[in-house]
Amino acid sequence: AAKVAEYACHTKVYAHHVTMGYNPNETEKIYFAGKIGKRIRFKTIGLYSNDKGQAFSVSGVPSCNKWPHITVSCVANVAPMYSNVMLGNMEMTDYKEIEIELSGIVTEEYK
Repeated sequence: AAKVAEYACHTKVYAHHVTMGYNPNETEKIYFAGKIGKRIRFKTIGLYSNDKGQAFSVSGVPSCNKWPHITVSCVANVAPMYSNVMLGNMEMTDYKEIEIELSGIVTEEYK
């Protein structure tokens, strides 16, 4: 997380996870169940930014998300899910190709 967080330029820093499945259906739950507790290796592709948020796009992460990413930071009044909007609507004003090798343990979190 520290490797990613050092790129933060907004006040609210996240930089700690990649969402593999948000509100997964039963098929997705079964698929991801076999990955829980396992270490995966992946890398960032590039850093997308605008005046509201920042996100690293990632590859190598099994994900149901159309735009697999790590939310790096957002301004105070913007939720971290804004990264999906920014990437989906191509609302970024800056892009830097930055490759960082990362790894993490797959966990299950429901909120």
